[in-house]
Amino acid sequence: MQDRLLVRYESAHASLRAWRIGDAGAVALGSATDASQWPRDLTTWVVVPAASVGYALTRMGPLRREQLARAIPFALEDQIAEPVERLQFAVVPRNDGAQEAWWVARAQLREWMENLADRDVTPSVLLPETALLAEGGVAAGRFDDGASSLLLHTSVRTSIPYAVLADLEPDAADESLALRAREPGSLEAALCEAAQRAPNRPASNLLVETFAPRHATSSIRAVWRTAALLGLLAAVLATGWLFADRARLEQRREALFEQQQAIYREAVPGARQVPDPVGQLRALRGADREGSQFLETATAVASLIGANPQLKLQQIDWRNEALEVTVIAADVAALDAFRQQCDQLPGTTAELGAVARVPGGTEGRIELRKKPA
Repeated sequence: MQDRLLVRYESAHASLRAWRIGDAGAVALGSATDASQWPRDLTTWVVVPAASVGYALTRMGPLRREQLARAIPFALEDQIAEPVERLQFAVVPRNDGAQEAWWVARAQLREWMENLADRDVTPSVLLPETALLAEGGVAAGRFDDGASSLLLHTSVRTSIPYAVLADLEPDAADESLALRAREPGSLEAALCEAAQRAPNRPASNLLVETFAPRHATSSIRAVWRTAALLGLLAAVLATGWLFADRARLEQRREALFEQQQAIYREAVPGARQVPDPVGQLRALRGADREGSQFLETATAVASLIGANPQLKLQQIDWRNEALEVTVIAADVAALDAFRQQCDQLPGTTAELGAVARVPGGTEGRIELRKKPA
C-alpha cells in the first residue's frame, strides 16, 4: 500500500495526533499543535469525531452510485433536523444491498478545514472515526476513548458517552447493547489498523464536490489546460495561415495583372489605361456599402450605352463619390450628346472630362455625381 499520514482531529483547541501508516504498520508520530514537523510528502487522512457526524443505514433499491448520492439525502430528510441542503453527505453501498450514509453540516466541515489549514494540514481524505473503521473492514465492536465509547454493529455506527452507556442495561436481544458488555478495545489502535486495510480512495470521504482538494482535480484541470492551449495554438496557426494565404493570393493576383497589362498594351497600343476588373469591383463594392445610388445610376447609364450602338464602354469606376464612365464614341459631339443624356438622369449631374483620340474613335471620361441638395 501507499504510505499515508493519519491525523486524528478532536477539536479546534485539542492537539493533533498522527501516525505514519504503511506496509510495516503504524508508526506513531506523537501529538502536536500543527503538522509542521510531520512528513510533507504523504497523502494526509484526517479522522474526525464520530459524535459530530450523523449516520443512517438505508435501503433504496438497485440504484447507481450517483443516483444514490442524490436520492438518499432527501430520503433521510425526516430523520435530520437540519435542512439537507446545508449538509455534506457521503454514501457507501454495502454488499447486502443497503447503503450507509454519513453527513455533517457544511458550516462545520468548513470550520474544520479552516482550522486544519491554520495548523498546516491539507487533507485529501476526511472521514469520521466510524467510517474509517468500516472502510477497514470492522463490522462490529466496542472501542473506548477517554470519555466515550464507540459502538459498531450491522446497523449502528455511533459514539456514546460513558455516562449514557453506564445507564444502558445489557440486552442479548440487541446486539448494540450486548456489545457494551464486551471488553472494549483501544480506539486509536483500531483506527490505525483500519487505516492500513482501507482502500486508497475511501467511499466515505466527506471531501467531495466543493470541498474536494485542489490536487484531487489537478489532473482534470491539467487536461483542460492542455486542451485550451492546443485550441489557442490551433487558432493562432489558422489565423496565421489565413493571412499568409491571403498575401500569397494577392501576390499572385498582382503578377497576373502585370501579365494582363502587357497583353492588353500589345493588343491596344494607344490605350492610356489598362482595365483593372478586380480593383473596379472592390471600389464598386465599397460604393455600394456607403449607401450611395451607385447601383441605380450604373444601371441607368448601362441602359443608355446599350441603346446606342455607336458607344463602346471602356471602363467604369467609382472614385471620389463619383461614377466615372469611360467610353469611345465617333467624335467629341457624340460624347457630349451622351453626357447630356446622363445629365438628364434623376438627381444626377454629368460632366465630360479628359478626351483623347484613340484607334476607333474618340475616348472620353464622363463623371456622374449627385445633384447638390
